[in-house]
Amino acid sequence: MDWLLTLCVITASVLAATAFFRTRALTATILAFRARVEVLDQRLSKFDDRPASVLEASSASHSRAQPIEGRSR
Repeated sequence: MDWLLTLCVITASVLAATAFFRTRALTATILAFRARVEVLDQRLSKFDDRPASVLEASSASHSRAQPIEGRSR
């Protein structure tokens, strides 16, 4: 019976170590994603700061796109 207890202790130790290292890796991944989201949020806030006249002019220029000619049906 002592061998069964020893096996359980070793198994529990291996599982605990695996969980610890996976948690550290996931924490690092979450922190990296959080940093990327902050960068994207800063880039997006630059668009929010533009005056409305600039936004209207850019949307009007996109709506005047010419259709592609020379296509056969």
